[in-house]
Amino acid sequence: MLPEVRLAMAQLLLFGDLSKGRCARRWCMRIWRFGLVQNPWMHPERIEVAMTVKAYPALSKRRGEQVCIAGIRTDQVMAPSWIRLYPYPFRDMPESRQFKKWDVVSIIVSDAVGDNRPESHTPNPDTLEHIRSLGTERGWADRRPLVEPLVVGSMCEFLRLHELDGRSLGAVAVSSVDDVTVAPVGATELADLRQRAIDQDGTRLLLGNDKRPLEPVPFEFRYEWRCDGKCPGHRHKIVDWEINQAWRGWTNQGYDSVPDRIRQKWLSMCEPTKDTVFFMGNVHRFPDVWMVLGTYYPARG
Repeated sequence: MLPEVRLAMAQLLLFGDLSKGRCARRWCMRIWRFGLVQNPWMHPERIEVAMTVKAYPALSKRRGEQVCIAGIRTDQVMAPSWIRLYPYPFRDMPESRQFKKWDVVSIIVSDAVGDNRPESHTPNPDTLEHIRSLGTERGWADRRPLVEPLVVGSMCEFLRLHELDGRSLGAVAVSSVDDVTVAPVGATELADLRQRAIDQDGTRLLLGNDKRPLEPVPFEFRYEWRCDGKCPGHRHKIVDWEINQAWRGWTNQGYDSVPDRIRQKWLSMCEPTKDTVFFMGNVHRFPDVWMVLGTYYPARG
């Protein structure tokens, strides 16, 4: 097909009547990825966000080591809202471009390409600037105004809202937690993760990057929990950086019964004396698969 024809087709899809449908828009994005026309939906803007979620690094065959992060925007007049930022090469960035959970940062983001979840954006890591940190003093007083307006009463209600408007991030109130389970990762999956880590380490050495190789965690951690009195129960994987880092740190320090230590610590976040909330998110490729991205647990009242 002649370049002029391809360009005309792309412009028709982007600016004509066909661009009104989701399917047409998806084709528009694919055409844009080949560089035929400028993406009209990619609007860079600088935002402020409280970083509440940082998942353990994942090894992508296409992007290498990346981290999915999410947070609550603090620069909106009406009400706080969720935002997802991916990909973020966290361990490749200098310390000035890294952050801790509950840091408020300013960063330039653009509309995500290939991810139609409403909260998803693509960050520009080189533009990150630190503003302040939100601590736990005075009963988590700095964090409560951001989280509490977003809390949904139950996971069942949240799933109904997901069907209604497509939301893929949320804060869900926890009624009770039955257990934190620790199960070994399957041998085939673990071998694949370790091979990816080895391949990524080779790339790291070629590029002169001195960061430590990523260590796959050989366990999966899941909450078994209930969101209200009528709930039949939920079982969700925990992907928070902290729980995986706890396994690495305690293992390297030689502690015995590390899985049980993790189980006890994460159960303690859900005691009856806590107003526990789970930060929930789904998987892009499998939108019906939900995970616990983080745990919010101020003292009750």
